[in-house]
Amino acid sequence: MEEPRLKGFWTKTMDRVVESKALYAVMIISFALYLMTRSPPFALLFALSLIAEFLAETVRGAGKHGWKHELTELAIAIIAALAIWFGASFLLGTSAPLDAVVSCSMLPNLERGDMMVLQGAVPSAPEVTVSAAQWDSQDWGNETGLWCGFCNGQLCIGKPVNAVEYRDAQGKLLSYGVLVNETPQEGNLVKFGCGMCTVALDSGSTVQTPCAKNVTIGNTTLSENLSNEIIVYNALPTDAMRGDIIHRVYARINAGGKYHYLTKGDNNPQFDLQYGNLPAPQERTVGKTIFRIPYLGYVKLFLFGHIATPQGCDTRIVH
Repeated sequence: MEEPRLKGFWTKTMDRVVESKALYAVMIISFALYLMTRSPPFALLFALSLIAEFLAETVRGAGKHGWKHELTELAIAIIAALAIWFGASFLLGTSAPLDAVVSCSMLPNLERGDMMVLQGAVPSAPEVTVSAAQWDSQDWGNETGLWCGFCNGQLCIGKPVNAVEYRDAQGKLLSYGVLVNETPQEGNLVKFGCGMCTVALDSGSTVQTPCAKNVTIGNTTLSENLSNEIIVYNALPTDAMRGDIIHRVYARINAGGKYHYLTKGDNNPQFDLQYGNLPAPQERTVGKTIFRIPYLGYVKLFLFGHIATPQGCDTRIVH
């Protein structure tokens, strides 16, 4: 008689939990507190309460209808979700129709936690044509010829020679690098115009830091254009920035009929190439962004452990 009683206890307990909507209240409150404070414990609480609600619904359903029925329902839900995913992938022409913004590199145009809808199409951006021989002969390993006197936080490997430091009013190290325009770029197919940018801090103060003002590819010089489209590309294991990168296309480089995309985060002082990410070819591009859903991406971020606020979320490049 103990086993049926135990089952009845758990079923009644889960009934009370689900019907009280307490876990939904915890999710709403913890998420609101996270948005106000950006404190990781609130993000963790949201993720745990979401998982707890799922488990409570599952145990409740199993207690009422049996585990066989509940597992069948769960399998049907998974199959339906996969059908929607692959159907959307087919219609939009991409392997992944959704992706979440993890970092703050696209502020203020994209926020961390935005869910992006993607389409597998060639993005709109200025096109520059070079020969395949020119592209293939480029020495991308000459990173010192690419810096604009900037090396940022965790992306730094050692401290550059003759480095100068850039700190905020409280003395926090923001960046360091060689002096602007002292880096050799002769012989590079891609050259960067260097200057100084104003960075606004959450504290209300501003600082000056070296940054890339424009890029020259062959004989074509391009400056920032926020009407260029944003893409998602898969970084290489050898790239400094890993995972799925969501950045704006500055140039669509046609190298012997094959597209490569030169990208930059709107809130990054340098191009991805300057950080060590090679221009992504078309085959490593997941798609271009066509729509964003605010906040929905946080569900993915929290469930996959992206709880801590990344570096750079407390700064904005003003100009």
